Amino acid sequence: MIQDELLKLGHRVGAPTIRWVLKRLRIPSVRTQASGTSWRQFLRAPASTMRAMSFMWTAR
Repeated sequence: MIQDELLKLGHRVGAPTIRWVLKRLRIPSVRTQASGTSWRQFLRAPASTMRAMSFMWTAR
């Protein structure tokens, strides 16, 4: 994805270079970032907000 976005901007960068830069800047990979939250947690977070907003609208 990063490679595609850079290409749109006119920069050709190889995947190994992107991995090297991310590693050097200590930016975790998507796999590492995603492992902290399960799908169940991800989907439940907005659900509680939606319930609260629904309650606010019906209370008017």
